Amino acid sequence: MSSILPDTDEQARAAREARTKEIYESKCTHPNADDILNGMCELRYEDALLIQKIWNKDDAVLGAAIRNRFKRDFLEASEILAMDELEGYGLEQGVTETELKQSKMNGMSDLLGQI
Repeated sequence: MSSILPDTDEQARAAREARTKEIYESKCTHPNADDILNGMCELRYEDALLIQKIWNKDDAVLGAAIRNRFKRDFLEASEILAMDELEGYGLEQGVTETELKQSKMNGMSDLLGQI
């Protein structure tokens, strides 16, 4: 992980996108238990309706739909992690991705509550 920050907004965007892609591909190829648990915790009512609609379809169809839902969550987590790494925040020692994501969501809730 490089601690050198890009010089321009364009370089920063390109670096963030490259790092996001790298993290995302890693999560999709080898998700750990936290990645899967986060994905399960992020399920919404709309996701449950989709699963219900295709429940009796071929296992491949159901599996693909569930995998795609997890990949959307992996992408969101990858974007957060890449942004934190490149902005110099990174994950503090002993802080898990789950805790970081929850902290960000709580911060957003607090911010929305102030509006």
